[in-house]
Amino acid sequence: MRGESAAERRQRIVPDLFTADPSVNGKRVLLLDDTFTSGGTMASAARALREAGAACVIGISFGRQLNANREEARDLIAELPQRSLDLETCPVHGLSDFDLFLMGG
Repeated sequence: MRGESAAERRQRIVPDLFTADPSVNGKRVLLLDDTFTSGGTMASAARALREAGAACVIGISFGRQLNANREEARDLIAELPQRSLDLETCPVHGLSDFDLFLMGG
């Protein structure tokens, strides 16, 4: 996909973006990503792992980019500078880690 930006590529699964070693055949794989933007990169990596024979692929990202152009993110982005840092509470949902665990989130 010549001329395509990384942001454009992240919007979809790109079948040949990654290759996986055949040693994943039959194994469960934990896929770690630093930032979740649209899910396209993680989905592309998971596809390569599954095509290489991985029995199961679970993806976890450590961060989430908020897009100010999306309506659901605007209020949160606007209010973040006024929030105090509370390591016991989710900054998005306002719930404790335990409450989020119980919810499956």
